[in-house]
Order: sequence, then structure tokens, then C-alpha cells
Amino acid sequence: MPIPTWVAGQVLSASDVNVWFLPLNVIKPSSQAVTSSTTLVNDTALVLAVAANSTYLVHGVIEYNGANGGDIKWTFTIPAGASGFFGATYTAATSGNFAGGAAFAWTDTTPSQGNGTGTPMDIRITGILVIAGTAGNLQFRWAQNTSNATATTVMPNSALLAYRIA
Repeated sequence: MPIPTWVAGQVLSASDVNVWFLPLNVIKPSSQAVTSSTTLVNDTALVLAVAANSTYLVHGVIEYNGANGGDIKWTFTIPAGASGFFGATYTAATSGNFAGGAAFAWTDTTPSQGNGTGTPMDIRITGILVIAGTAGNLQFRWAQNTSNATATTVMPNSALLAYRIA
């Protein structure tokens, strides 16, 4: 759906303002931990309801910590028929080095390294999400990449924002 064209003097509806001028957003209010598990789980807060037949510019900052040398793996679920890509910056789980610049499909699973429970790490995401004819959720999912008795935790104030651009 193209962005509407408004004319001088036109009164915008609340729906127009909410859909086109305000981003969808969520900020994680509290920690969520996973211990000794590599099974992906839905994040309890990082989910956005997206509209059918629309396109979004998505930004995210996911802050986490875990065991020194421990790691997190993460992905998203998207509505049926949705597509697009995102780029991310993070610390690679295999090397411990900065990683980024690659384009990922929204449903790719990517591992990131942790540097100890006292050292917050972050994953920064920017991408385009194209929703086909089915509305649904953009849902952040994650787990430990390697099972560890020290919890991996996604921390409060992690956030997702989605700006509708078409």
C-alpha cells in the first residue's frame, strides 16, 4: 500500500496519524532468562503486531548477558508470506569478534557471544519487513546457543521499533 497523499486543509483521521506518523514500538520492562536450554523461546515482551499489505523499516536493540564465553542464538518469526531482510551488528559466537554487514532473512538464526553476566552485550538490528496479505506478529525469539548452567538473560530496555513506510 503506498503512503497516502494528503492535501492542504485536510483533517487527518486518528487512524492516519497512528498508522503513518507513529512507529510501532515495544520496550522490554524486565529481564527474561534461559538456563541450560538451546530451545528457542518467544521473548515475553519483544513482539510487534504488523498490518497486512504493508512495509516497515525496523530497528532493534537487544541487550543481553550470559556466561563468559557463553552465547545466545536469536531469530524472528514473521507473518505467513512476509519477507525482507535485516542487517545486524553483534559479537560473533564462533570468534568473539565484531560481526555485521551481512543481510539476514528475518527467520535466519544467528549466534552471538556473551562476555560474562556482569558485561552487557547488544545486538543492533535494522531492516525492511514486507508483510503480504496476512497480518501477524514480528516476534523476537532466542535461546542459549550452547547449553550452559549460567543463565543467558535478555535485559530490560531492549527495544523494537517499526516505522510503516508503505
